[in-house]
Amino acid sequence: MVSDGDVIRFLKPNASRSYDFFAYIVTTASETLDRSVKEKLECSVSQVMKKKNLYAVSTDDPLEKAIDILSKHHFKKIPVISKNGELVGVISRGDVIRQLTNLFVLKKG
Repeated sequence: MVSDGDVIRFLKPNASRSYDFFAYIVTTASETLDRSVKEKLECSVSQVMKKKNLYAVSTDDPLEKAIDILSKHHFKKIPVISKNGELVGVISRGDVIRQLTNLFVLKKG
């Protein structure tokens, strides 16, 4: 998955850096946003996407599991996968709130 945060972090230009090798100092040039974006638009999705520490829920998981992941990791959305491991959707914090609101309103009414 590629999130909006992945894209923003990927496009962020590198700031200038200084390296001190026992009084021999090397300073690298800072990168402008324009140059960063132009160069990185040529990259593939696999260079941008996150590959480790991925979280997902299954179509059979209880809603509580999605709530736990969303709250613990402060995610906005998480992928929903089928029993075969295929992506079938995405669940967001808004989806959870709507579902809980509907359940609460139906119970109360």
